[in-house]
Amino acid sequence: MRYLHADLEVCKKVIDGKWHTDSEGVSVFSDMDFMGEVTICDCYHLCTANFIAESREGWPEAINRAIAAESEVEGLQELISGLEFCVYNGGQANNGYQESYECPYCHGSKQDGHFEDCKISQIIKR
Repeated sequence: MRYLHADLEVCKKVIDGKWHTDSEGVSVFSDMDFMGEVTICDCYHLCTANFIAESREGWPEAINRAIAAESEVEGLQELISGLEFCVYNGGQANNGYQESYECPYCHGSKQDGHFEDCKISQIIKR
């Protein structure tokens, strides 16, 4: 398993600037400073040079998107878990009502119901 935050730190440590290949496509350059191009590497294959040049900007963007997606999935899983809890415990559970039911989000009781800004309450109303 990869550690996305560690991979992103590796991306941040490379030579800054836009990377591109030379006219033959076998050398990778960065135009980062006022002195001109800085050679990043020489490759034996065009596809390798292109991969290296494109990965300079592509990998950090892909990693940031993956981190954001993982965070969103985690939030949705938490919301689903809360929804399942509310639906199950707010109604018939264990062959009877649970009088001490409390929503894990808004902490509204079974008797008082959900508070107005509760995520679970908004989903249940739909």
